Amino acid sequence: MSWNRYCAVSFVFAFALAAHLAYFAASNGDFFYPDSATYLVPAHNLEHGLGFVDAMHRPETIRTPGYPLFLILTRNAVAAVLVQHLLAALLAVAVFFVAERWGNRRTAWIAALLFIVDTPTIHYANKVLSETLFTVVFFAIVVASRHPERSRGTWGGGWRAAALPGPSTALGMTVGVLVLIRPVAILWFVVIALFIRPRKAMIAFVISALLLPVAWGVRNRAKTGVFTIASVAGTNMLMYRAAGALAIMDDYEFPDALADRQRELLDEAQALIEREEHVPDATELPHAVQAKYYGSLGRRIFLQHPPGAFFITLRGIEMNVFDSDADSMQIVSRVPESIVMMTIDAFTHIEFLLAIAGLFVMWKRNRELALFIALTLLYFIVISAGGESEARFRVPLMPLYAICAAFAISGASMTRTPDDGGRSIASTSA
Repeated sequence: MSWNRYCAVSFVFAFALAAHLAYFAASNGDFFYPDSATYLVPAHNLEHGLGFVDAMHRPETIRTPGYPLFLILTRNAVAAVLVQHLLAALLAVAVFFVAERWGNRRTAWIAALLFIVDTPTIHYANKVLSETLFTVVFFAIVVASRHPERSRGTWGGGWRAAALPGPSTALGMTVGVLVLIRPVAILWFVVIALFIRPRKAMIAFVISALLLPVAWGVRNRAKTGVFTIASVAGTNMLMYRAAGALAIMDDYEFPDALADRQRELLDEAQALIEREEHVPDATELPHAVQAKYYGSLGRRIFLQHPPGAFFITLRGIEMNVFDSDADSMQIVSRVPESIVMMTIDAFTHIEFLLAIAGLFVMWKRNRELALFIALTLLYFIVISAGGESEARFRVPLMPLYAICAAFAISGASMTRTPDDGGRSIASTSA
């Protein structure tokens, strides 16, 4: 590594870490979110030899074990949050290296700086939530699956992960680990598989990607009688997708309508459970059993109301893309509230437009890379779009967002060479 490059990387890391630690100090110990307890309780019980169980010592199925294991390793909430801030700073360095490899030095600087100042990335690294850990593993998989081989004869060039079943199996196992951190990635393996060649390597990847999630589903079935990766999916289907599809068509404020519809559907679901399972109180059953009914009822209602389903999904996409989470900066800033809100909202909207423009810049130079990133962004934005959507669902995408936006700003001085099978390489002038 040259001296100039070493200085650049050191500055990126120092700037990112300073930004995160400044927020950590200003937050006054506000490290928790409503969802934090659902990770802390099973982590505590597992650490004390009680097994992966909830507060009632019933099998935990709402959460997967990835993030609770991380909490056990970091020992306490303060340490976990500090490690998350450190990981986010290291991730800024990774963004720098990847943007430089895909583009040039100018692209790398812009991408790293855009990533460092992203509000949701900083804010949710300061919470006991799985987003930061998920983002690190997710970005590592993106980089590993997109590492170019200097091969010919394949569209967009060959890929190292696709060359042999061995690397593809390792990549698939890592995708399985990602699912056990946050189950939202459950179908992302399909996007990766589209770009893996030859077929034998693709099959090895798919099998290995499914191995850990299926094994966890089998564990849940053995414990509760229901095969599920994470039973929170059933709750979300009822309480946010179905209730959201009804609430968004009501003629009063959406948050109030959503709360009313949630109470209505929850009562209906619990009555159904008590009738079908012959129990006096549905909440006494394992959550996986409850969620089976929640999901079934929720899907039926969601599909029966196509206009509401369309609009709640559209609203979810809008929230995933444009929710700036500016209020998280207002509480740690002395700048007038209106200026903070206006600035961060504007930045969020502009960065999205730049990311879209950057994909077009990539497309002109490396179609396979641009298509892979576009499908990945589309997958995560759409699959988490519902009544529960918020800025934190965008956090894992921010490294790719920043790189795409940097391509648009820098122009990414890249050229094609006739001997790389159509793969784009960065200009050596960078």
